[in-house]
Amino acid sequence: MLNNSESGQVKVLFDFRQPEETEQWQPIDDRVMGGVSQSTFKPSENNTAIFAGSVSLENNGGFASVRMEADTFDLNRYSGIILRVKSDGKDYHLNLKTDSNFSGVYFQAVFSPPADEWSTVKLPFSAFRAKIRGRYVDDQYELKPADIRSFGFMISDKQKGSFQLQIDTIAAYREES
Repeated sequence: MLNNSESGQVKVLFDFRQPEETEQWQPIDDRVMGGVSQSTFKPSENNTAIFAGSVSLENNGGFASVRMEADTFDLNRYSGIILRVKSDGKDYHLNLKTDSNFSGVYFQAVFSPPADEWSTVKLPFSAFRAKIRGRYVDDQYELKPADIRSFGFMISDKQKGSFQLQIDTIAAYREES
């Protein structure tokens, strides 16, 4: 568990020790375009959230994702996102949206935590790149931390088969200046 520090350097956004934190997250898999991948996002017995399922390349598919309902986060004073996760060793993406458009621009960073051990993943806002419908777009879009409205996890890049990412907390962090 990441802790809020007294100096305000870490702001916990999602603490999955509270099972109801998972209720606002919904799967959005390649089924929206005819694929057959599937995922779930549920509380675990260990008081974490589990993003799990199976990625299939059939029917031009190849991704599974989950996204939380739009909210308001003012992360203007922060430097990036920090995750406490345990994975299966695959590559995952953290997606940030700054609008409530279903298929609009999102900002994505890739992370590859080690398999079968708890790790802390630090993703500076500068690591996120703009995408639309799975394709990188030019630099006309800038991630503005004050405008972040939604978080999501994704697995893609032809990583077929079962997957599991366990998430303890999602927080914003601020570098000391």
